[in-house]
Order: sequence, then C-alpha cells, then structure tokens
Amino acid sequence: MARVMLASFFLFARPCLAVMAILKQGFTNMANHELSPTMQFLAGIIRAPFLTGAIAPSSRRLARRMVLTSRVDQALAILELGPGTGVVTREILDSKRADATVLAIERSRDFAAELARQYPDVHVVEDCASQLRHHSKQFGWDGADSIVSALPWTNLPEPLQENILREAAAFLRDDGVFVTISCFGLHLTPTGRRFRRLLESLFSSVERRDLILRNIPPAFIYRCSK
Repeated sequence: MARVMLASFFLFARPCLAVMAILKQGFTNMANHELSPTMQFLAGIIRAPFLTGAIAPSSRRLARRMVLTSRVDQALAILELGPGTGVVTREILDSKRADATVLAIERSRDFAAELARQYPDVHVVEDCASQLRHHSKQFGWDGADSIVSALPWTNLPEPLQENILREAAAFLRDDGVFVTISCFGLHLTPTGRRFRRLLESLFSSVERRDLILRNIPPAFIYRCSK
C-alpha cells in the first residue's frame, strides 16, 4: 500500500509542481496591474502560498455588504486588515467621506505594492495585522471609527487570531464598528464556534448578518461593537 501511495504521489504531484513552477515564473515576469483581481490573487498564492490564507478574493457583493454594515460612510478613521487584492478597499473608497482617512495593513509584499499603486489615496502598510495600533498611531489616530477585515480567521494560528482581534477591539472607538466575515459552514465547526466565542468575549454586541451565497465560498458578516 505504501508503495502504491508513493507512486501515486509522484504520478500526480510532479506534473502539478512543474505547472506551478511555470506559472510562478510567468506571474513573476508579469506586472500585477496586468492581471484581474482574481488572477492577482492566484499569483499571490503561487508566489507565497503560506501568506495567503483564503481560497479566493471576496466577491463585490460581499464587499459592498461589508462596507455598508461597517458604516464607512460616517467614519473619519477607517482601518482595513488584510485587504488582499483590494476588492473591499475599492468599495470603501467609493463609500467613504471625502475627509476620511483609510489605512490598509497587508502582510503580502506583492498585494501591498499593488494596492499602493492602484489606490494612492490609501495609506498601505506591509505588515501583520496584529501591528495595527503601532501603524495607526503613526498617523495620529487614537482609535478607529470603522475596522473592516476579510482575513481568513479559521486558517490563522489561534494565538495570532486572538492577538489581532484583541488589538482591533482595543483600538475601536466606543461608537465604532468592527466588521468581518466567516465562511458559511465553518461557523458550525469547533474552530468556527471558538471564533464566535472569542468575538463575544471582546465585544458587547456581536451580530451575524447577510449570508452572501455569491461568494467563494459562501460567507456571512459579523458586525461587532463595544
């Protein structure tokens, strides 16, 4: 049995690895601005698979609902955690006040560089989302009115997940709103239930809203406030 499994691995894995290598070289030679958001996302996975936890970028429909729920249109200090290819960022810019400031913290170097190129009005920082207070205070913020995140929480190590959420809750202003998402179905798993309990321990109000089926995978929104 072990020999069969080993043979199967080499039969199927080696061609896949070869294709990945070819694609990686192609994506490396191609500027990100020549790619659609979906292809940028795929390129990011191929270049740095361990920095991209989601399986697809958020859909425009989900992004719109997140921005509407987070009251971005009323906020002056807007913080986005894990913007990826900028699908949610674009909706934030379309909805925000003219005098609002947007700070986006993205761990992937490729995604951060492309976000900065596409959206010069957004302050883009390449770093882990757990450093949100450090970077926000560099802009003179003492808190955020709206924090929006499409981070793939259940794919993050639990200590990092908890660290980011605690930082976000601590930095959110008393009348602010924190909005994030969860994949439908995963909320029923032990990891998903733990995530909900963590939210409830950090925020006085946690509401589940808007199941978006036209997303890969389907997802719903958590709206949290102090």
